[in-house]
Amino acid sequence: MKLHSLAPVGLVLATVVVAGCSSSLPALPVANVTGTVTLDGKPLDQGTIAFATDGRPPQVFEIRDGKFNGAAMVGNNVISISSKKPMTFAGGKDPSGGRLGKGNMGRPPEAGGAPPKGPEEEILPVAYNTNSKETRVVESGGANKFDFDIKLGKK
Repeated sequence: MKLHSLAPVGLVLATVVVAGCSSSLPALPVANVTGTVTLDGKPLDQGTIAFATDGRPPQVFEIRDGKFNGAAMVGNNVISISSKKPMTFAGGKDPSGGRLGKGNMGRPPEAGGAPPKGPEEEILPVAYNTNSKETRVVESGGANKFDFDIKLGKK
């Protein structure tokens, strides 16, 4: 049997496997969450906050002027907070000539893409994002107001 004649069989099998996997996760209840994020006592200008339960994709919400809100899964959640700013380079120039900042596969805004961003760096300590051990319990019908005060400390 030739390999090209097996391609349709493989496609059908892959579709069945993917469809079976997606329905195997039962829907979990969600509840509204709100809160504030401050950085050294001041509202965090912008960023994201993620609520993640085991084995599920995280629920990610925007932080604007120190505030966030959304619907997160009920139960114990690991919290990750991120805020990025454009990288600064010696002499003010991007040594890649802008190649590192090509977003949306180079599509211009009028073609549905966002303007390309240059390289960014995380401004928050890794203890709040990459290595976060912050947890909060989201309760069904509870107030679920969570406040985070991040300290950068002296540099």
